[in-house]
Amino acid sequence: MEVLAGKIYVVYFGREEQMMKKFLYLLQCVRGTTSIEYGLIAGGISLTIVAAVFFWGDELQSLFEAIATPLDDIAAEAETGRTT
Repeated sequence: MEVLAGKIYVVYFGREEQMMKKFLYLLQCVRGTTSIEYGLIAGGISLTIVAAVFFWGDELQSLFEAIATPLDDIAAEAETGRTT
C-alpha cells in the first residue's frame, strides 16, 4: 500500500483489487456530506431548544401566563362592549 499526494494506491491482483478499489472510492467519496452537516446542525439546534425548555420551562410558563391574563381581560371586555 502506497500513499501518494493524499491518495491511497494499492497494488493487488484480481478480485481483491476490485474490492479494494471500491473500498478506497468509498473512503474518498464526499457526496452527501453537505446534507449530513445540515442534519448535524439541525440536531444541535433541536437539542439546544429542548435543553432551554427543560431548564427554563417554569419561567416561560409564568411569562406566558402573565401575558395571557391581560389579553383574556381585554378579550372579555371586547365581547361585552366595555372599554377601560
